[in-house]
Order: sequence, then structure tokens, then C-alpha cells
Amino acid sequence: MIESSNTLLHTTSNSNAAITPPDDNHIISAQEAADILGIHYVNLCSYRTAGKGPKFIKTYRNRIIYRLNDVLRWKADNKIKRQPKQPLV
Repeated sequence: MIESSNTLLHTTSNSNAAITPPDDNHIISAQEAADILGIHYVNLCSYRTAGKGPKFIKTYRNRIIYRLNDVLRWKADNKIKRQPKQPLV
């Protein structure tokens, strides 16, 4: 089985491979969540602190993790506003 942040690829003994979506409990790191959202890790931390980001889980060692489905759902429901680059004058 090969894991990627978007899907799990299950390979079998034959040459056919089936792509299956991750289950509800597929866990990803904060860095992986930021990569999926297309934002910097620090921005994801800011969203979390402000209560505006995707649902997260704080582990017993204070590590922040996310469920992949929560991140994908939040991404679909929220458009991240990017400031256009200002030309240097």
C-alpha cells in the first residue's frame, strides 16, 4: 500500500491498482494540512489560534494533527483570500 496525502493506493498482485478514498480517521500532520490548503504552516497556526481553521486534534503530547476529511471539507467550504502582489514603484 502506498500512501499519499490525497488518496491511498492499494496495489494487488496483478497489474490493476484501485484508488480508494481515505477513511474518516486518516490522520495528517499540520504541515501536510498546510500543504493541502496551499498555505504556509505559520498561517495555518494563525487560523487555528483564531478559531478559523479546520477542526484539529491536540494529542496528549500537545502535537496538533488533523483528519484529512476535515481539512478537505474546510478547504471546499472556505476560499482563502490572497492579496494580489503590489507592483514595486
